[in-house]
Amino acid sequence: MRLTLTRFRLRTGPHEHRIVVPRPALRHTTLSDPLEGWGYLVGDHEGLSRLAALFAFAAFSRHTVVHVPLRRSIPRQYAPGVPVDLVLAHHSVGLRPSTWPELRRRSTHGTPLTVRTDERRTAAHAAA
Repeated sequence: MRLTLTRFRLRTGPHEHRIVVPRPALRHTTLSDPLEGWGYLVGDHEGLSRLAALFAFAAFSRHTVVHVPLRRSIPRQYAPGVPVDLVLAHHSVGLRPSTWPELRRRSTHGTPLTVRTDERRTAAHAAA
């Protein structure tokens, strides 16, 4: 699957972070806070397919933080609870949860990026 993204390069102390955000946003996919009882992930076919591709991209691009803004998406009536965004990052990136709000605020001037996920590669790892 081909994903269109916006890429940001930001520094926090000695660390440089590569952050990508899907473009356009996943309008018909939403996530509610999993800390208050049950969390809900609700979406249409396109949104959930793109979300799966973003997970695959995050799994194979370990030095990239994937930010999926889902708080302002449309199907709020089907997902009770507080809407939240999704951040996918490998633990080796060194992203501290306390630094994320600052990084998100500073993500203003990005560059377009197109990536392709390899379904054969991800299927091979899932079967292993």
